[in-house]
Amino acid sequence: MDTQNRERNRLLLVEDEEELGNLISEWLQLKNFQVTYARNTTEAILIWLKNRETIDLIVSDLRLPGIISGPDMVQKFLEERRDTKIVLMSGFSLDHFDLPFLTLRNFIQKPFQLQALAELIERNLEKTAAA
Repeated sequence: MDTQNRERNRLLLVEDEEELGNLISEWLQLKNFQVTYARNTTEAILIWLKNRETIDLIVSDLRLPGIISGPDMVQKFLEERRDTKIVLMSGFSLDHFDLPFLTLRNFIQKPFQLQALAELIERNLEKTAAA
């Protein structure tokens, strides 16, 4: 995916570990993504309600504080907009979760290399462009 296309990709990043969230946000901005950062599900839902039509992809931890759980938040977003693209991350392995929207194609286990996260995001966005 070229840089010009990436400039149009708007991401919602949801990560409660502030230092990690800031690091991921800054890295993705260097990769020419537009990033809105939420620290919990409450902030993420408020951002989603105002911007759901312009968010291209959600990058979210699965274990999050807030008014609902991380998986419930993702399920809510998918119910409201079925074409929502998601990339999920967790310190737990994929086997730890039994979620219908969680696959090897959209999951990355912590700790991870920032470049690996960017590549996973790009692959999920490319699926959108190809559809």
